Amino acid sequence: MEGRNTALELAKEGIKVNFFVDCAIAQKVKEADFVMIGADSLYPNGNVVNKIGSYPLAVTARMHDKPFYVMTHSLKLKLKELHHQDNIEEFHDPKEVWDIEHENIEVLNPYFELVPGYMITRYFTEKGGLSRDNLSTIFRERLEYMFALNIKRE
Repeated sequence: MEGRNTALELAKEGIKVNFFVDCAIAQKVKEADFVMIGADSLYPNGNVVNKIGSYPLAVTARMHDKPFYVMTHSLKLKLKELHHQDNIEEFHDPKEVWDIEHENIEVLNPYFELVPGYMITRYFTEKGGLSRDNLSTIFRERLEYMFALNIKRE
């Protein structure tokens, strides 16, 4: 649903959008100028967590020498959960994929996956475009802000 909403918002702004099924990724990425995803979480090392399908999209972009961009809000920066970024298993209702009950079929619906920072060309936030090396600036600002809030509470 998020993909549809994003496509509609971009189209309303006059941006031409190609919307297609996941299985057509490799074919469409070849034809694209760049690939862009959002992020549910962003970590200091540049890794992002996003919806399932993001990692194969990054791999395909890399194989076709296409820039791979992540667009997200700086509020998605994760400071506390650094040690949990590899433990992102979350499954949604299997009936979203296939409503079947059979003793020999298990339907899985994983929802999130990790995209390693080395696969990402650039990050875009409300603060502008950043390379992986420049992410530390945003994290430092966020830590300073959180520190300032704690001082005010005491």
